[in-house]
Amino acid sequence: MLEDLDFADDIALVSHKYEHIQEKSTILHSTAKTVGLKTNTGKTKIMTNSEIQQPVMLEN
Repeated sequence: MLEDLDFADDIALVSHKYEHIQEKSTILHSTAKTVGLKTNTGKTKIMTNSEIQQPVMLEN
């Protein structure tokens, strides 16, 4: 199953469920932070084929 798409400095996380995309986003953000990288929330996009029930959070 396809989990993510990576190209240069871009990553697309793929999931069928909100809970999975939230978990993947949290792990990505935490891991990037440990090596001095930041998630640019201004460039971060969410694409869905259904109504977004709640926002994806990177930190509490």
